[in-house]
Amino acid sequence: KRSESLSIYDFCMSLNLQNFGDYLVMKEFEEQVSTDYEKYLESLSNFQSNGGYEYQSTINQLLSIAGFDKENHNQLFVSLSEGQKGLVAFASLVLLRPGLLILDEPTNHINFRHLPVIAKALDAYEGAMILVSHVPEFVHQIRIDEILDLDK
Repeated sequence: KRSESLSIYDFCMSLNLQNFGDYLVMKEFEEQVSTDYEKYLESLSNFQSNGGYEYQSTINQLLSIAGFDKENHNQLFVSLSEGQKGLVAFASLVLLRPGLLILDEPTNHINFRHLPVIAKALDAYEGAMILVSHVPEFVHQIRIDEILDLDK
């Protein structure tokens, strides 16, 4: 799995395939793993023109909202608890902007203090969503156009 060797930040960055290759070239050069300055400049130019820095800014904001301090961004994704992986997954959903979300008990393994953050993100989501939840307090925080209550 690619996520096992990536940091939290790099995992989020890898979701943007258009910029990820250039990001890795730039990172290797900046960490002095590579000395190919021309390749670095080409990647830097591509990264800038494809909105890479704006994407990085969005990642930083989302990880901060999810409770990850800047110094934790280099923590390996695989070392996260299930709840922390869930928060990164929600950040990933915001980054990917899919047209349809299918969420089955999205509050499982999530610390209750993070529920308002997740609810706010889902409330702002503009695509179609199918949500299964047994936590009515969570569901009531999200703008929902139609509810199918299976208890009735």
